[in-house]
Amino acid sequence: MNLKWKKVNIMTNQPLSLRQSYVDALNVLAEERNDFMVLEADATGSTFVRQFTDKYPGRHIPCGVAEQNMIGMAAGISTTGIIPVANTMAVFVSLRALEQFRTSVAYPKFNVKLAVSHVGIDPGEDGPTQAAIEDLGVLGSIPNVLILSPADEIEMHQMVRFMLNYRGPVYLRTGRSPVPNVLPSDYIYKKGYWPTVHNGTDVTLVAIGIMVHIALAACEILNKEGISAQLINASTFKPVDEKSFIDSVRNTGAVVTAEDHNIRGGLGSRVSEILCQHYPVPVERVGLNDQFAESGNARLLFEKYGLTAENIAASARRVIERKTRG
Repeated sequence: MNLKWKKVNIMTNQPLSLRQSYVDALNVLAEERNDFMVLEADATGSTFVRQFTDKYPGRHIPCGVAEQNMIGMAAGISTTGIIPVANTMAVFVSLRALEQFRTSVAYPKFNVKLAVSHVGIDPGEDGPTQAAIEDLGVLGSIPNVLILSPADEIEMHQMVRFMLNYRGPVYLRTGRSPVPNVLPSDYIYKKGYWPTVHNGTDVTLVAIGIMVHIALAACEILNKEGISAQLINASTFKPVDEKSFIDSVRNTGAVVTAEDHNIRGGLGSRVSEILCQHYPVPVERVGLNDQFAESGNARLLFEKYGLTAENIAASARRVIERKTRG
C-alpha cells in the first residue's frame, strides 16, 4: 500500500501537515498586513495556531471552550473592518455552533473566516467524537459560504491568501497528518475551479483534501495495468465551476470520488448531483459509507475503511467495467 504518510516543506522538500502549512501561511501574511485577528476556542494546540498567537499576542482573542460565543464574537468583529479568523476543530463549528454560523455569519454574509482541524477520520486516536465526517454535508447546505479543502502545502498558502482577500464567509479545512505536495510550485488557486493533477483518458478520479495524494498513488497503480486515470483536485467544495468539471468527464465517461468523509453529503454526493443533472455517467464513491469510525491509528483506520490507493484503483476498474457494459 502506498499512502506516503511521511513528514513536504516548500523550502526543504519535507512533507507537512495541512494545519502546519496553514499557520505558516498565517505567519507570512501577518508580516504583510495587520487587518486580521485570530480567535480560537481553547484550540491553540490542536489547530497549531499557538505558533501565531505566541508571535502576535496582540492579534489573538482566546474564547475558551465556547465555540458558539466565538462565532458571535467573530461576527461582531467583522463589522468593524477587522477580519476575524476563528479556529477550532471542525466538528465543533459544523455541529455545536451551526446555528450561530448560519444565522450570524452566513445569512448576513459577514466577512468571517473559519479554519478548522480534525476533519474526517484523520484525527485517529482522538476518536469519533472529534472526527468531523459530516462537515461538508452540513455546511455545504448553508448559502453564501465558500468551502475550501486544500490538497497540499502549496495550495494551502494560496488559499489562505485568497481567503483573506475574499469578502464573505469562508470555511477552510486543514488536517493532522503530513501530506506530500502534489501541485506545481507555480500553482495559482482559482475560486471554484477543480485543477487536474494527473491526465488520463479512461477514468476520472475526483479527490479532496488528504485523499488527493492517495488518489495519485492509485493513478500509478492503474497506469501499470494499462489504465489511464485522470485525477482532479476538488479543493473548492462550494461553489464549483461545473462546466469545466463536466468537460473533463466527457473525455473519460466514468468517475470515482475519494474523500475522508461520509460519502452521503460529501464529495461523492456533490459530484453525483452535478453529473446526474448535466452529464450522467457511472460513478463509484470511496469514503465512509454512512458509518462512524473508531479511535485508532490513522493509517490503520484508512486501511480498515478503504481510504487507500488500492481501493480507489479497484473502484476505478469497476466503474470502467460499468461504462463498457453501457
